[in-house]
Parts: sequence; structure tokens; C-alpha cells
Amino acid sequence: MEVQQRLAEILGEILARPAQDFQADTLLLGAIAEFDSMALMMLITELELRFDVDLQDADFDAETFSDMANLSEFIQKSIEYV
Repeated sequence: MEVQQRLAEILGEILARPAQDFQADTLLLGAIAEFDSMALMMLITELELRFDVDLQDADFDAETFSDMANLSEFIQKSIEYV
């Protein structure tokens, strides 16, 4: 399964929305009211578990979570780094 599709499913679960709501151009942090600091922490935890990566605060910034395309690219790079 492709990273973006898996990511859409994870976000759908956390934000209680259909995975289909999350496309490459979907804005995230700051654009979706439910995507608050608690949801962000839940997302980071799920990303680490489901993609078997170890994410450190220094590895990302707000731009990383600005939209699906940036987040997908970040996860893909994290997977390749491992």
C-alpha cells in the first residue's frame, strides 16, 4: 500500500473523517479544526508504529504537517532512511 493511502487512513481514524477526504493537496495543520496539538501527537505516535520509524522533534516542523503532499514525502524519506 502506498504511503499516501496509508497516511490518509491514519488521518481518517484520528480525525474521524473518511480517508477519501485526504488527497495530496489537502491542507492539514491550521486548516482542519480537529487537527489540533492532541491529534498531532496521536498522528506522530501512529506514524512511528505503522511505518516503523523513529521520529524526533528535530526531524520535522510545521511545514511537514501543512498538507498531505509534504507529510507523505516526509514519511517516505523517513522510511528510506531506516
